[in-house]
Amino acid sequence: MSRPAALVDPATVAHPPTRGWETRAACRGLDTTLFFVDPGNPVDAACHVCATCPVQTECLAHALHNERHGIWGGTSEKQRRRLRLQLRISTPRVGGPAGAECGTESGYNRHRRDGEHPCAACATAASAAGALRRARQADAHAAHIAERRAAS
Repeated sequence: MSRPAALVDPATVAHPPTRGWETRAACRGLDTTLFFVDPGNPVDAACHVCATCPVQTECLAHALHNERHGIWGGTSEKQRRRLRLQLRISTPRVGGPAGAECGTESGYNRHRRDGEHPCAACATAASAAGALRRARQADAHAAHIAERRAAS
């Protein structure tokens, strides 16, 4: 790979870049199969292109926030997973079960299953869902108590 994960400056990749960097990318116009190889196949050619790219940092920042598959910014999927954990960046959501998007309780559960720190939107949604669940349980309990009193 062209850039070891340990050499990435967290300040430059912590937030997704503004759009427009793609027009200056060294890979622009190249066959995308070069960057999306089957597991176990060599990625040296893709990483060589990335090593010469003037927007490699922007590409990596974009990938950390938006891409799960392929070679981006000179990093593999596995390297980006490590970087996301180190930088506490949520894994981008692609596909998956309905309702598992960020900002939902399912999204929170998915973060936890993936060993990630939940994003603020998911943490808020999980907290609200828990409070609603507790309120419903309290209402059901109060109704049960009222029924028992009325029966006696």
